[in-house]
Amino acid sequence: APLARRVAAYMEHSRLKAAINIASAALSVASVGVYVGETRAAADDPALYARLRLLDLVTAGVFFLEWALWLWLAPSRRRYLQSFQSLVDLFTIAPMVVSYALGAAGVRMTPAASAAESLSRAARILRVYRLFELGRRVRDEAVSRVCELALTVAVIVFVLAVLFYDIEANYSADSYPDLTFGVWGVCQAVS
Repeated sequence: APLARRVAAYMEHSRLKAAINIASAALSVASVGVYVGETRAAADDPALYARLRLLDLVTAGVFFLEWALWLWLAPSRRRYLQSFQSLVDLFTIAPMVVSYALGAAGVRMTPAASAAESLSRAARILRVYRLFELGRRVRDEAVSRVCELALTVAVIVFVLAVLFYDIEANYSADSYPDLTFGVWGVCQAVS
């Protein structure tokens, strides 16, 4: 592990760690956008839906590689495995791998399993919280707190929208046509 310590020390004192975190947060937001696109394409364009699912699998693979990198660089692997960042990564990666494996085997998911997968995919937005590690370096504490609060509200609205959409899509004859209507429904309920 001497190499891991040297790489970790280099990353702490360079901009590479910040660049990886920013790229990861951007990819997290993009993967949530892919999920929203899938909810639109599922009924209208099966070919586009299949391409978006493949893109989502590739994204999950990138997230796994990133998780493995941070695990390798962690001074205490046990502490890293128990960290919020690691748990979010595992919670958002594992269901996608299981879903693809079951789909490849021809197993059709139940509505409850579909809801669990949807929730785990929506939880990818939580990966954006890594940016607050960078925010600790922001001199103005008030700006950092306002940004954190705004992101927290956005995450709550988005996760609730996924739940609204999934419940409507699986259990109601008059369902939302796509996830954007779920977001609208949550905004109406909150206001």
